[in-house]
Amino acid sequence: RRAVVSLVILVAAAIFFQILSAYAPRAWAQRVGRVVDGRMSAGIAWGLFYGSVFSFFAVLVAWQARRPKIAWPLKPIVVLVGLLVALPNWLTLWVVLGTTASAHAGERIFDVQAPGFRWASLIGAILGVVAALVLAGILASSRRRKTELSDLKSTIAGQAAEADQRKLEPREDGPNA
Repeated sequence: RRAVVSLVILVAAAIFFQILSAYAPRAWAQRVGRVVDGRMSAGIAWGLFYGSVFSFFAVLVAWQARRPKIAWPLKPIVVLVGLLVALPNWLTLWVVLGTTASAHAGERIFDVQAPGFRWASLIGAILGVVAALVLAGILASSRRRKTELSDLKSTIAGQAAEADQRKLEPREDGPNA
């Protein structure tokens, strides 16, 4: 029974992917083409926007899976959500690297209606990933410094309490000895 259910799910997923591969790249290219409308400057601007913003947030969302407060069963879901946030970049990559007729049609649409979008999207994606990693590094460093500062403050407070305690204790080598 499990084998039959698994086979049905596998066949349904394969059919869904075939339908999606025939539709998604062309539809994405047409959407971008309508927005850019054949202008090189708009293609570059939109490419940088899509590439950088969706890569930046995708990395930040996926980075949250490292947090110890997130339970193990949820970590893959967080990473999957991060990958879904980058969907515009995945669709652009699908158009550029795809081998289906829909992907080739999408490339032609990009050439005519969205010049500059592909390369600008790639450059924006690289910039977005780098910016997200730099931000994550800065936040991790500041958290580490905050912990070190807290530890240092507690050490100083402990030493000050010991010094105060020593001042209150009577000395044996004093004038009353």
